[in-house]
Amino acid sequence: MRWLQIYLTEMSDNMPSMNSFRRVLNEIPATLQLAFPIALGMLGHMIIQLTDTLMLGHYGTNELAAAAFSGSLVMLILYGGLGFGQAVSALSSQALGANDPVRARGIYHLAARCSFAYSIVGVFITLAILPTFSHMHQSPEVVSLGKPFAILIALSFIPTVLFQTQRNYYESLKRPWTPFAYMLVLVLLNIFFNWVFIFGNLGAPRLGIVGSGLGTLLARTLVAIAFSIYVRQKGQPLHGDFDKKALPFDSLRKIFTIAIASGVQMIVIMLAYVVGGIWIGQMSVPALAANRIIGIIDATIFMIPIGFSYALSNRIGRAKGAGNLRSALDIYRGGFYIILVLYIIVAAWMILFSHSIIESFSHDAVTISVGQKLILIASVFCIFDGLAGISMGALRGLGDVVMPALVYLGLYWVLAMPLAYFLAFTQKMGPVGVWIGYCAGIIPAGLILVGRFVMIARGYITLKPRKVQTNKIAAA
Repeated sequence: MRWLQIYLTEMSDNMPSMNSFRRVLNEIPATLQLAFPIALGMLGHMIIQLTDTLMLGHYGTNELAAAAFSGSLVMLILYGGLGFGQAVSALSSQALGANDPVRARGIYHLAARCSFAYSIVGVFITLAILPTFSHMHQSPEVVSLGKPFAILIALSFIPTVLFQTQRNYYESLKRPWTPFAYMLVLVLLNIFFNWVFIFGNLGAPRLGIVGSGLGTLLARTLVAIAFSIYVRQKGQPLHGDFDKKALPFDSLRKIFTIAIASGVQMIVIMLAYVVGGIWIGQMSVPALAANRIIGIIDATIFMIPIGFSYALSNRIGRAKGAGNLRSALDIYRGGFYIILVLYIIVAAWMILFSHSIIESFSHDAVTISVGQKLILIASVFCIFDGLAGISMGALRGLGDVVMPALVYLGLYWVLAMPLAYFLAFTQKMGPVGVWIGYCAGIIPAGLILVGRFVMIARGYITLKPRKVQTNKIAAA
């Protein structure tokens, strides 16, 4: 029970002094400067899904439901590969904080190769699971429409992980605006290609959901190629060949630890949403469409704390590399206050404008009715989701990734999902019961992760120190 006493002391009795509060305020501008373009870039990823959802929602309810069903299954497989980019963000920042830029670039090269291999494997896994779609108790129309969409989205992850890993490296160098510019181009291209191929504009065939997947694949591929060419130009961080002798192979274990733990954490959450979506899909197609709308809204909003998560991971990683945990705590508190205030405002917006928000995605009366109920629950869910998100990034900056992943695994699959099933089917609460179950997982997860970071930064929990080895070999 000692950890609980420490937690309660840190979170309530031991309020920061005026001097420490000033330090926190002094850290906020630097965090905002880094987090703002990262958050905008992460929003770009979700705007791609958001625009796909908007266009498909106006094209047809079956198409929207199929994208929700098959798209979530593919994302479940492939999101694990984004953990390698998170390893770049944390470990390159630690190396830069220890004044070792060669090691930082070497970490990028190792992680990039691993993430590319993972994306290729993910495509083959997607092809292998296509026959299982017919055994998940979805409507035949949803299954039929979902299979080609799943293949195209899986293929689009190959350029996505390439772009994302390069982007994470730029962000660790505190150069987030360049990848953001390319992200903006990606969003615009995705909107254009979807408009062309979904509805058959500019003489193109009317392809519906297949057009949505094709448009996303084309947009992601073109931008990934363009950014890869840019980052290797003279004066850019990846210009010139990197001396293979400088590759920090001793960091591979840490790269895989962060990538696997981050991947497991994302898969645990995604799997919960996929399973919940399958349960909701068994209820009705409008219920599945409403769940897709709420999921996209929540995921889009969540990109803001994800942006702060990467910023905190980078800044706290540098502070850890420099051996300054007090600064790390001040950086974290600044991000915590920003997200808490912002998400209270977001929750109020979701409650006050629930009907108009759902109506902007669909004109189906049943879908709107279900969506209004779900968005009220999601307004509470999102506050703790945001706090958990930034705490995960902060802990990743310290190198603490295994325990947070286990927290998510336990809370979601021991508590949240059994409760969701009980409420949805035994208590006949339907989609509302599923989302109440989600809340039962994320609320304690957010509180635990906040407390864990504070206790590590305060020294109540000691992590195994990373040996800093300065690499004297210069990159070519």
